[in-house]
Amino acid sequence: MREHEGIGLTSNQIGLNLSAFAMIWDSKPIVVFNPEIIEYSEETTYFRELCLSYPGLEIAIRRSESIKAQFEVSDGSTKGAVFNGLSSRIFQHEMEHVNGREYFWEVSNFILKQAMKKRKHNLKKMRRDV
Repeated sequence: MREHEGIGLTSNQIGLNLSAFAMIWDSKPIVVFNPEIIEYSEETTYFRELCLSYPGLEIAIRRSESIKAQFEVSDGSTKGAVFNGLSSRIFQHEMEHVNGREYFWEVSNFILKQAMKKRKHNLKKMRRDV
């Protein structure tokens, strides 16, 4: 995750059949198991998202500004937390992966096609920068 400048990664992205993901929260890494989103705020925002599974694919996604979540941590205890802003967005993005969904499934075909065109350009630039 760090090597590719990621801020979230689910177990199924690396071939593990677990309901778990790692993310950056308050500038620190955390691993959550069996996560659930209990409540979504009504306030939503659009923000451009990227994904380690789809390098260079950047799409503005609408998400709740804050969420309440419940999850287990490595010692087996259950925690509850409120996530706001970027951490809320990361948690929601990773939950989609845990649930077998991709972040771009809710956007229109037009937006996805435009993003795929831009992705080609982004991938070329990424290869040049290596």
